[in-house]
Amino acid sequence: METGWAAMRMGWVKYVLPFMFVFSPTLLMVGEPVKVAWDAATALVGVYYVTVGIVGFFRRDIGWIRRLAIAAAGAVALVPDASVGLAIPGFMSGAGVAIGGALLAYEFLAARRLRAAGAG
Repeated sequence: METGWAAMRMGWVKYVLPFMFVFSPTLLMVGEPVKVAWDAATALVGVYYVTVGIVGFFRRDIGWIRRLAIAAAGAVALVPDASVGLAIPGFMSGAGVAIGGALLAYEFLAARRLRAAGAG
């Protein structure tokens, strides 16, 4: 059972991504090149953020609250804006990438501080 849960943590994207193709054809490389590139890049970053949230590790163990926040930011980045129909294209995905990036930057700096305090 433990092996199955470990596989699910790393393979969740295989189950979710086909549904994302239905929401946004840009993930299938159909549409304007700029929108295709933006949606593909934010989806890739979103997958990474959600995986960090599910696994619960980024240079150190992450607490539950930060795990949920990083996973939520990843989910927001993962959903293409074309499927939501926002007035400002790219805003929601960009916000998810920015918030998740800020959270991971915090975790990076916190891990660096802990490592420096332990070495000194």
